[in-house]
Amino acid sequence: MDPARRKMAEEQMAASVERSKQEPCWQQPGWIAAQARLQSLFAPITDKLHHPMSMCPDPNCAAAQQLGVPLNFDLFPNPWRGNPAGEGTTSFEELTKLELFDRVFESHPTTSGPLWFIPDDCFWARREPYLTSGEVLREFVAGCPCSLHHDVLFIWCESPRVSLIHHEGGYAHIFLPTA
Repeated sequence: MDPARRKMAEEQMAASVERSKQEPCWQQPGWIAAQARLQSLFAPITDKLHHPMSMCPDPNCAAAQQLGVPLNFDLFPNPWRGNPAGEGTTSFEELTKLELFDRVFESHPTTSGPLWFIPDDCFWARREPYLTSGEVLREFVAGCPCSLHHDVLFIWCESPRVSLIHHEGGYAHIFLPTA
């Protein structure tokens, strides 16, 4: 992309972010608190996470990589990954919500204490993130009217940890260094 078009695209994106910041839903206490916690975890590079719409897997993975923090990234089973055409059944979509949950937290169990649970549904419905705790997270997710087959963020409030599910069939645990 030539520099003039790139500059115009960046300006349009910045204007779009500024307009979306004016939406009342982003002023809800849950969004403000969850974003503040995320920014405190990634303090050196908060410019990457400057708006609640940045609270999804890709910006968090990019921020962790920029800080040199391991992602502990894994993939859900997908037979189509072995198909050179990149087509086929996405079997992780056939898993239930709790089967996905159990797979995500199998090697890295939930941490005790409060956390923000932000499934994609919070963005679609313009509702606040859920505040729950690691001790009851599985039961909370089971009873929650949401899907884990889309983007999901788990932001721990007292532990330097972010776990996430990516809509393309991956998940990661980001354990940030303590100050």
